[in-house]
Amino acid sequence: MLSDQFAQKHRLCEFGMSQLNMNTNRPVREMWFDRDMPTCGTILMWIASRAQYEKQALIRCTAECVRETTAWCSAAADQANDAIQTVLGWCDGTRTRDDVERVTLEAISRAKAAGKQAGGQVEKQLWAAISSLSRCVRSVSCCSGAISAAVKVAEAAGESAEAWQQRFADKIRSMLPWDEVESAIAADKTSPRPRQKSPEEVAAETKRIVDEFEALLANLKSAQEQKQQVFAAAGTSPERMREFLSPGRLGPRNEAVLAEKLAELDAEDSAAQTAKPGAAPPRRQRMIV
Repeated sequence: MLSDQFAQKHRLCEFGMSQLNMNTNRPVREMWFDRDMPTCGTILMWIASRAQYEKQALIRCTAECVRETTAWCSAAADQANDAIQTVLGWCDGTRTRDDVERVTLEAISRAKAAGKQAGGQVEKQLWAAISSLSRCVRSVSCCSGAISAAVKVAEAAGESAEAWQQRFADKIRSMLPWDEVESAIAADKTSPRPRQKSPEEVAAETKRIVDEFEALLANLKSAQEQKQQVFAAAGTSPERMREFLSPGRLGPRNEAVLAEKLAELDAEDSAAQTAKPGAAPPRRQRMIV
């Protein structure tokens, strides 16, 4: 599968495709082994997580990447490693979802506190990365974000972001073999994303809907006026009703209403003529010119 097809299938926006270099017609396999690709660690984890790879394996791999950044923050290293171990414990079935949720809340709190301290940027980024890691239990779509967060820890410590992207990419390749990722991609049943309409198509579609709505309102208004005319005519002379029975003037239902009323009047005239011989002909006959 080509990289742009894979990205569109998994609903990556145009900006995201550009940021992750997924808007090129390259095979995903070629991207997986490209060591010169920028932000390669984040890209590889994004591919693996969207390919419906086994969840626990994705989280373990992400956790090991985040663990490597704890060395730059000796003051919080023990607590950070304990938090990471809690997430790994969920993967092994020894810790619960509630335990992981507590890690998320604690990591957010620690990140905020570290951000207020002078020289606390490394610790702040570390706890932000652990918070992203713990969210992976909810959804593996957070795994690529956790890799990016781990790279920010390295940046805060004065390290090269690209060097650590490459380091994490190597770890991802070693822990998530390509053959297994490729099999996951082939078995993925995610529905492809429908083609996005251009602004011109959206504008034309909007105008068509507005025009149809205005026509519907006009028809409803016309139908209401016709209905009022029918009820008004039903209580007047047959001559007046005859005007409404001209071809195409009213719809079948309204014409039926008037025809029924005319039939009643004709029946009354016939009855009157039978009772009084020599009386005037039925009013329906008088209507015929």
